[in-house]
Amino acid sequence: MSRMLFGLAVGLLTFTGSAWADGPIVRWDRIEGVLPPTESQPMVIGNQANKLQSHPGQFSVGKGKAMVNLETGFVSFQVDRLAFAYTSTNPIGGIPESSIDVIGTVVCNAGRDTGDWIIDFVDTERVSLRFGTGSFQGFVAIPPLCLQEPLQIAFLIRWPLDFYINPGRFTAYGAGRTLQ
Repeated sequence: MSRMLFGLAVGLLTFTGSAWADGPIVRWDRIEGVLPPTESQPMVIGNQANKLQSHPGQFSVGKGKAMVNLETGFVSFQVDRLAFAYTSTNPIGGIPESSIDVIGTVVCNAGRDTGDWIIDFVDTERVSLRFGTGSFQGFVAIPPLCLQEPLQIAFLIRWPLDFYINPGRFTAYGAGRTLQ
């Protein structure tokens, strides 16, 4: 049994290593929670029909990181202790005790805010956070706009579109971006 687990671990590391090795890689060395809206206005990325907006509340994150391989589409992220700073059902800093689903979102052209701010984005599969903690590793189809402007890529953690409160709003984002 231990040999089988060791073989599985080596195989997974080999697969993950090869997914990271090819092409330009964008990394975020931490995940930060969103701040409360300024003058009752949420943070907004883009200015067209598919713009992305922050959650109207405030969140904190214990720690986290993310990476995207632009050539292979491999995405990996982890978040630890995503917590609500205020809700009607949780105390300040409350970490949800039940599972909450989130999605990771790779956003192309996120750093521009002039003229027609056209963005494109792709979501990961749903990830269940237990006590505000969870991770994802998998592949997405990277939009061509990300390949044109790799320094303008953002990473978000959002509620799924069918979430009962503020669907699609982002609660956290990748910070400390580097391009390799």
